[in-house]
Amino acid sequence: ESWEDLPYLLKKLKEIFSPANMTLSISLWSPITHVIDDHYNIPKLYKHADLVFVQFFGYHGSWEKSTDAFAPLRNTKSQVPDKKYLTVEYSWNYMKKRGAVPCKTVMKIAMKSAEFRLKNKIPDTEGVVVPGDGLETVPGGGTMDFKQLCRMLREEKGWQTEWDEEKRTPYMWREDRWVSYEDSRSVREKV
Repeated sequence: ESWEDLPYLLKKLKEIFSPANMTLSISLWSPITHVIDDHYNIPKLYKHADLVFVQFFGYHGSWEKSTDAFAPLRNTKSQVPDKKYLTVEYSWNYMKKRGAVPCKTVMKIAMKSAEFRLKNKIPDTEGVVVPGDGLETVPGGGTMDFKQLCRMLREEKGWQTEWDEEKRTPYMWREDRWVSYEDSRSVREKV
């Protein structure tokens, strides 16, 4: 029932899977530092698992009061101190310091997006204020998959696409909507 039992469970599963030549993998939901420290014994997980899938996305979304990239690779020079660890690069470096093994790690990148409703119609790459009560109006809780994103771009005219040089991620905006998403360039940057 506790997170401390997870390595023991993996050890027992490995004993069962190994004779059958089966691969044992585990998926870590959040590579955010306090989650890693509170829930995962990284060296023991890597010791028993053949592959560790790490979900490097969902760092920011409509639950916040300002826009930010769904899966930023890097921080900006003006990054708020509390958010400095909310990037793919920081998370991966932190995991390696805690004992993550690169050759056993599979980076999961979601072809999803984070949508924000803006308080004003001025686009920005970071920190655009969104109304607290307006967050609930974002369909799907503020995330949409890549297919929905492409359909929206095709059917709704006026979207402007941009590239955030510091965070190495794309975003787009139209009127009072701001959307962070992944594309082929941002995926290449992460790998």
